[in-house]
Amino acid sequence: MKLYKKYFFLPILYGIIFSWHWYFNAEGRITFGKVIFEFDGGYWGNPGGFAGTFSSYIEVFVPFIMYTIVFSTYIYRHFCNSSVYVFSRCESRSKWFAKESVKLFGYTILNTSCILFGYTIIGLIQKKFVLINDIKIIIWYIIMYSLWAFQLVLMANIISFMKGNIAGLTSALSVQFLFVLAIAVIDPQKVVGINKLKVKYNPLSYLGANWYKDKDLGYFNKEGMLTMSDGYMILGIMCILVLIIGMIVIEKIDIIENKEM
Repeated sequence: MKLYKKYFFLPILYGIIFSWHWYFNAEGRITFGKVIFEFDGGYWGNPGGFAGTFSSYIEVFVPFIMYTIVFSTYIYRHFCNSSVYVFSRCESRSKWFAKESVKLFGYTILNTSCILFGYTIIGLIQKKFVLINDIKIIIWYIIMYSLWAFQLVLMANIISFMKGNIAGLTSALSVQFLFVLAIAVIDPQKVVGINKLKVKYNPLSYLGANWYKDKDLGYFNKEGMLTMSDGYMILGIMCILVLIIGMIVIEKIDIIENKEM
C-alpha cells in the first residue's frame, strides 16, 4: 500500500517536467482551457499522420501508462495463496470486487487530478493563470480521462486473475494502442462517411478536445463532431461492462497460485 501512496508524486512530477518548456514560451495570461488543450489529445488526427499522432499519444499518456503499470495488480494482489483465508470468509466475491473497484476508481481520479495539478504548477508560480469559465472543462478532463484509465487498469486486473500480471498489463496497453492506431489512420481533412463513424465510436476520440463541438467545451473546434454527453455515455458504459465482467470472473475462478506478484 505504501507503494501506491508514494506513486502519486510521479504524475505531479511528470506534469511539471512536461509543461516546463511550454510555460516559458507562452505569452500573456493562460486559462485552464488552454493548458488542457495543449496537454490533452488535442493533436490526434493531426496532419503529421501516424508519426504525429503516435508522438502525441506518448506525450499525453506517459503518466497514465505508469498508472496502469503500477495499479495493474491493485485488486489482483489480494487474489493469491496468501489470501485464501480472507476469501474463505468472503460471502460474495463479486461485492468484494465491486468495493475494490470503487477504491481503484478513486485512485484513478486522484491520478488524473495529480497530472492536471502538475501541468498547472509552473503557471501558478509565474502567476499566469486566469480562471475564465474553466470549471466545465476541468470536470470534463478529470472525468473523461479517469473513465478511460479506469476501464483499462480494471481490465488489467481482471485478465491478471486468469492469465497472470504480465498478460493483464500487456493486454490493457495493447487495447489502448489499437484505439490509437484507429485514430492515426484517419485523414483529419477527410472525416466523412465511415471515418466520421470511426471517430465518433472510438472512445479515445473523446479525450481530444479538438474533436468536440464548440458549444460543449467553449474553446475549440466549431467544426467538431463529438459531444460531452456521448463521451460520458460511451466511456461510462465501457467501465460498467468491464466491471460486470470482472464480477462474473471473480466468482468463477479458483484461488490461484502467486506466480508473478
